[in-house]
Amino acid sequence: MGSKQSPVQAIGLGQAFALNAISRKFQRFCFERILFHHPQYDTSILEENIFPTTPIPLDRKNFSKAILASGSIPMVMEGVNDITGAPGGTYRDGGLLDYHPALSLNPEQTGFILYPHFYTELTPGWFDKKFHKRRVKGRAVDRTILLAPSPEFVSTLPFGRIPDRRDFIRLMGRDNERICAWNKAANMCRVLGDEFMDAAQNGSIRKKVKKVD
Repeated sequence: MGSKQSPVQAIGLGQAFALNAISRKFQRFCFERILFHHPQYDTSILEENIFPTTPIPLDRKNFSKAILASGSIPMVMEGVNDITGAPGGTYRDGGLLDYHPALSLNPEQTGFILYPHFYTELTPGWFDKKFHKRRVKGRAVDRTILLAPSPEFVSTLPFGRIPDRRDFIRLMGRDNERICAWNKAANMCRVLGDEFMDAAQNGSIRKKVKKVD
């Protein structure tokens, strides 16, 4: 995946897809997880899982490259090479391995993880989207509070769904319509966010929390 050649990248992605179809744990032979984080964040509170993680504090020297790498989609964008303070190599979109990142707290750690999200479920990796049984559940999220819009709310958004990058294709040549829909969705979500903050501040949020098995 470090190659700049699209055909080579395609072969690498094909191998990763095939191995993932057998078991997600085989992705360790395709990708290496690097976690860029706030310098004051204590990564020791997270429990190691099947993918060893190398934590790298963000600073002025690596911030821009780390952000760019986080969205560098293979075969679409160039990877980012040799980020300051991180192991040498080519860095690409982390969603391949961690589409919806779900790292649990270690057993000694107290408290919960608040996870603002746009879906009501978590999909571990990009290649796991077709594997419904691989949705993150059980011990991995037993201390995670998932904050997501309900299906009922999503149905009221323009086109009845959350806007995404495929709208550039769906609405090609209709930029005004696309931008209007995105802005309307953003404004509706601001209202939803305000309602959450009100519920959190007045304590009524206790009545809205649901346990998901």
